[in-house]
Amino acid sequence: MQVKSREHAVTFDRWDWVLAGGVFVAGLALYIRTLAPSVLLGDSAEFQTLAYTLGMAHNTGYAVYLLLGKVLTLLPIGEVAWRVNLLSASAAAVTLAEVYLVARLVSGRRAYGVVAALALGVNYLFWWQAIIAEVYTPAAAFAMGVLLLVILWDRTRRGGLLIAAGVVGGLAFGVHALVGLIAPAIVIYLLAAKANRRDWLRAAGGAITGLLGAAAAYLLIDSRNSQASIIHTFRAHANAFGLERADFDSALTRISFIITARQWSDQILNSSPARMVEGATQYLGATLETFSLLVAGLMLVGVLYLLIRRPRREGVLLLLAWLGMFLYLTNYHVGDIQVFYVPNYAILSVFLAAGLAGIEDVIRSAVERLTPRPDGGRWILVLAQGGLVLMVLLSLGSQRENLITSVQRGRITFLKQQDAGWPYPVNDPYAPRLRARRLASMIEAPDALVLLPWDRLYPFCYVAHVEEGKTGTTCVEIMPYGTHGVTRSLREALQEALDVRPVYLGNELGELRGEFSFRRVPGPEELYRLERR
Repeated sequence: MQVKSREHAVTFDRWDWVLAGGVFVAGLALYIRTLAPSVLLGDSAEFQTLAYTLGMAHNTGYAVYLLLGKVLTLLPIGEVAWRVNLLSASAAAVTLAEVYLVARLVSGRRAYGVVAALALGVNYLFWWQAIIAEVYTPAAAFAMGVLLLVILWDRTRRGGLLIAAGVVGGLAFGVHALVGLIAPAIVIYLLAAKANRRDWLRAAGGAITGLLGAAAAYLLIDSRNSQASIIHTFRAHANAFGLERADFDSALTRISFIITARQWSDQILNSSPARMVEGATQYLGATLETFSLLVAGLMLVGVLYLLIRRPRREGVLLLLAWLGMFLYLTNYHVGDIQVFYVPNYAILSVFLAAGLAGIEDVIRSAVERLTPRPDGGRWILVLAQGGLVLMVLLSLGSQRENLITSVQRGRITFLKQQDAGWPYPVNDPYAPRLRARRLASMIEAPDALVLLPWDRLYPFCYVAHVEEGKTGTTCVEIMPYGTHGVTRSLREALQEALDVRPVYLGNELGELRGEFSFRRVPGPEELYRLERR
């Protein structure tokens, strides 16, 4: 593929595809080698369960992600949980290949594209999210896919690339809403690139097609009415969100509640300037820690290089795409905010390649002025390129030890103490499954209503639904975020359930003592059978 810009031509030849494929294979091999082997905790366990049962996940639903996970659950290797983890590894490897290709376009150098992919691939946050069932590496793959397709369209003016970019962007709505924040950058880019009417129609048509595909995914998963779906939690606690249980009889209410993230509305875009500064400081600290000071400095050089020294529309596109995500990240305040940085870091890695190219250009200009012989100047540039690459590799020295020890042991060895237990207890990777099996053994009824805290809920649901086939077991979080005590709707749900099936709770709720009694179930885990007084 001949890819041209108005300033120079870059050719995607066989070697580029070979290198992109090599980056993909190397990344996939690394992540499979260190992939979490079994069911996890929290959101990851939820995704592992619901990709198999096709039930709606917590806000914002992630319907397309779950369907992709469902495809991988059909593989005849490993346990189901491992196969869903494999989706993150595959998406991470795709992201690395896309980073190489975009970096190759904006820097003009294959070596810098490989370095950019390497720096991202061994990044602490990126690697961690590549080996567990999560949505952030798939989100990065979709985001970088859209940016790559749009840049290729600008350089080739092949209309099919715009259609493809629109479809990928539309489908991304069902992977993670964070990807949608690059849409304004795409619109500005098309305006700057003087897209004609047909181009706009192609982009819009592709986006509408992708959005319709995402909507179909939500409708399909909602229609399954899986008893593991998070909807049963929201129905039981409906009053906490200003709704009634009957409101969730409507598919429109169920899906809109999930997509609009009503449960987390008080955490989204609800910041003072001081909190935004706090969020930006946290982002900067994580970036410096998980890359390096040198790499972060080269990223800044890359931004300036693309925007000032060699002005390109691609620089504006990438910067605005990064900025759209960044502004959201400084306005969203949750405990695990750092994992949201992963798609944003993919763009930063392209800036790294651009920064290396910018420094090389400065060296080239100096050589051309000082060296009259072309042959001498060429060798100086070759040495300069090698030196720049080596400089970055040396700055990643701490990751080198992580790489060696993790590959040797078959699991990641770099998680901090506060991260090593959630959602992946890396030092005891089978603990969630073993505990969930003990809990499941205490519940004999295949149609029980089970209310558990978030850390225990979906490992149990995985064992019940996936391993034991008890698809009639209804899973409900006992006190989800956004609730403050026992609501009328929860009391009604429990009274109604007791008429037809047993109800179990993972801990006693004092507010229910006037209406119910709690009988401790004999066994190795804390579990109570709910009974009327």
